[in-house]
Amino acid sequence: MQLKSKEWKLQFNEKFAAVILLSYVVLLKFLQGEVQRRLPHNFFVWSLMRDNDEKLFSDRSICDDVLQTWKHIDIAFLHIVVPKHQFLFESINFVTQCKYVDAITLQRTVKHNQIMRGLVAFVTGAASGLGKRTAFNFLVNGSYVISLDKEHSIDHEENFDALCAGNNNSLGDIELLKKNCAFVKGDVTCTKDVATSVEKAQEEWGSLDVAINCAGVGANHLIYNTSKDRCHRYDIFQRIVNTNLIGTFNVVRLVSRAMAKNGLNAKQERGVIITTSSIDAFQGRKGGVASCAAAGGIASLTLPVARDLASLAIRVVAIAPGYFDTPMISNNLQISSEKYFLESFNTFPYRVGHPDEFFRCVQSIIDNQMINGEIIKLDAGCFFPYL
Repeated sequence: MQLKSKEWKLQFNEKFAAVILLSYVVLLKFLQGEVQRRLPHNFFVWSLMRDNDEKLFSDRSICDDVLQTWKHIDIAFLHIVVPKHQFLFESINFVTQCKYVDAITLQRTVKHNQIMRGLVAFVTGAASGLGKRTAFNFLVNGSYVISLDKEHSIDHEENFDALCAGNNNSLGDIELLKKNCAFVKGDVTCTKDVATSVEKAQEEWGSLDVAINCAGVGANHLIYNTSKDRCHRYDIFQRIVNTNLIGTFNVVRLVSRAMAKNGLNAKQERGVIITTSSIDAFQGRKGGVASCAAAGGIASLTLPVARDLASLAIRVVAIAPGYFDTPMISNNLQISSEKYFLESFNTFPYRVGHPDEFFRCVQSIIDNQMINGEIIKLDAGCFFPYL
């Protein structure tokens, strides 16, 4: 890439480029507080200018130092002015290998998101997996969160520490976050537990705007195992269907009553209900008869419920995730070859999903009013061959 204007064909050596980077550091530190108050996103501009084929930096120390100056980076904009295309690709590879880039990518839509601010969200299955990360992201985005899970403790501090584990450096006002969340130890199949959660949200924050049902269990069993001469256990099938399908129905029916009492918001709607199905609803994998039955049921009830609640201005959407990095999946992958085999089912990318990517889908559903009565497949084009 050649610069067209001769006026800008300046020769930048490595020292001068380092000075420019350090200038950005000073400027960012000076403006950090003011920008955070005025902008919904933090912007970080990193310019690299060079005129030879040598590496600009021999190690990643400067890169790390620059990125550490602002820990809550939402959007990284790389402006690279170079004379050759090859160095452009080298620079991109260099940047993507830095230890903070993954955090930047995953936090683009997490911090200071105006869409989520002030919402009252009810999240089930919030002690682990997709539910836990969803509840956390709602909380740090300024929402009020009521969390329901069988694994919750009766101690608020303990539950809060578990929810925020590993993210203590980016929480901000911890005391405020503690006040903005509540935890209920209970089961989605128990009407009393779900009703208690809904009532607690209404008492604490006056309404219930969003409900996300992530509670679920799974197991792999053949309908009949010839080698062991054993049928699929009835109690296992019943437990999975009760938790995943009946539990979802129980949550939907109770939160819809609470949302119906809300006033219309700026979008002229009263609430959004999001359920979690699975690609099992469509793929019919071997050994997944119980999970497929439950996921199919959740997918099937989505449109009828959306039509039932349409007159109340309440939207209903199901997400059908593929394989995500959650305890339900990782606990069953004992060796790396099993994970590679699992990821090979994806069309692209060849990896399991990150729970933050599930939350981004939740954000899009809340933000986009045209999404209603749909089952959104979030599976990287996953397809099971017959096994």
